[in-house]
This record gives sequence, C-alpha cells and structure tokens, in this order.
Amino acid sequence: MKKKYFLNVGLTIFVLGLVIQPVFAEGGGNDVQRMIERNQQVLGIIPKAALNMEEKAHLVMYDKNNQLIQSYSEEQLKELVTEMDIYKDTEASISGRPYAEIFDENGLLLDPPTSIEKEVKELSDAGSHDLFVFRHSSFSNQISIGQGKSFIQPRSLIVEPTNQLETLIINLINGNGQIIGTIELSNFTESVKIPLDSYTTNDSYSIQLVNKSQKELIDLVGGVVIYN
Repeated sequence: MKKKYFLNVGLTIFVLGLVIQPVFAEGGGNDVQRMIERNQQVLGIIPKAALNMEEKAHLVMYDKNNQLIQSYSEEQLKELVTEMDIYKDTEASISGRPYAEIFDENGLLLDPPTSIEKEVKELSDAGSHDLFVFRHSSFSNQISIGQGKSFIQPRSLIVEPTNQLETLIINLINGNGQIIGTIELSNFTESVKIPLDSYTTNDSYSIQLVNKSQKELIDLVGGVVIYN
C-alpha cells in the first residue's frame, strides 16, 4: 500500500508542475502565454477548435488535374485582403424601419449610396467589367454562386466569412460541367479578393463553393464575382 500511495503523489506533483511551470518561465509575456497554451493542450483543457485559431491563413490553387499552380505566401495574402460594403446590409435594413431596396439582375442596388457607387466603379474598372453581388449565405455542404449562373471570363472573386473559415473549396466549372480549377482557402477572417485570371479564357464558367470539412456551417457575409 505504501508504494501505491507514493506513486499517486508523484503523478499529482508532475501534473501540477506542468500547469504551474509557465508562471516561472523566463522571457516575455508572449513566451509565458505560449507555454500555458501548450500545457493546457497536453492536459486536454482547450478544445481542438480553439487551438485551430492559431493556424495561419493559406490560399492554394490547383489545375484540372489537381496539380499545384500556386501557393500564396504570407506577404502575398496580405495584398489580397480587402474591405467592401457592396454586399453588406444597408443602414436602412439594419435599423429595422420599413424600407425598400431594389436590385438589378446582378444583385447591385439600383439607387446605391455614394460609398457603394465608389466601390462599383473601382471593382468594375469604371464599367469595363461586370459585377455579380451575392449576399449573406451559409451552407454545410456546397452552393453554386447565383444558383449556377454562368460568368463569362471571371477575373476575380471576393468572399468574406462571418467567422474564421476552416477550409473553403472554390471550384471553377466550364460549360461541359468539368472542374477546370480548384482553389483552397483556409483560416481567413477577413474579406479576400482571389484572382482567377490564371484559370479562365473567353468562356463561361460557374463557381461552386464547397465546405471541405462539412462539420460546421460555413457562413459568408457575402461576396462579388468580377467577370467579362
């Protein structure tokens, strides 16, 4: 019985030491925090989902044969981050007061505020390209932008997640129903403008959004397809 007693005490001291250790660690506050998080992970205190928040954002592109075309560096990703209001709810809709908003077939407000007019001009290159705006959507499996709408020579796609994305797959599908390119977007919390020029010719394509994990809903504030 004595041996068993000492064995239990030894294990208890080891676990307590593991938790207390970071408090006495040398270095700055960031080092201490990292050690605390590492120890908590070992003990199973932090849910795995919370730990995923530490993962870096990444964006990779594949061709129709699933061969890598490009993997964006951290600096390149920063260049793709943007901020848009064009697909967000207007002040009128947020206020809860009675209101009417009229959109054209591409989801653009017919009487937009000045800030939206400026974004439309910028995104369309002063009317040189067409825009398709899609608003809030959430899905556990997949959706097709514009319910399968065909876009002539899509040039770029803007998407903005409501919360941090786990992994969003973007498929470009030609008129024959073949996937001609796939983009994988992970761990993003901001609006990002994804170039599509490397995939598309003067042809029409539909754009499919796929939830890779299908464990949690992907929730998007909205987005824009720039095409033609």
